[in-house]
Amino acid sequence: MSVIRRKTRTISIRLSDDEYGALRDVCESQGVRSLSDFARLAIENLSVGGGLEAQVTVKTRLETLASRVDVLDLAVERLAGIFEGNGRNGGTEPSAQLGTEDAVPA
Repeated sequence: MSVIRRKTRTISIRLSDDEYGALRDVCESQGVRSLSDFARLAIENLSVGGGLEAQVTVKTRLETLASRVDVLDLAVERLAGIFEGNGRNGGTEPSAQLGTEDAVPA
């Protein structure tokens, strides 16, 4: 059983009507009891989860992965074209002649 500590500090932020409505909608959809509880949870998640820097790192890594998947997708399409006889040399391009431009970056 957790001990509920009395809340004694107050913070204040200003929101537009649209921001306030969107925040209330999120609270309701997530089953959060109040805007204060939602703000408290958000602050805790940021501080425990590594903060904004961790979010930026994850975003950067996802963008890198997405670009690598795009490169791989193009390489697969190109190889499929070669095997179907639609490659640069009419499907006769030996794998030994594939240049470094065909390599997938690490």
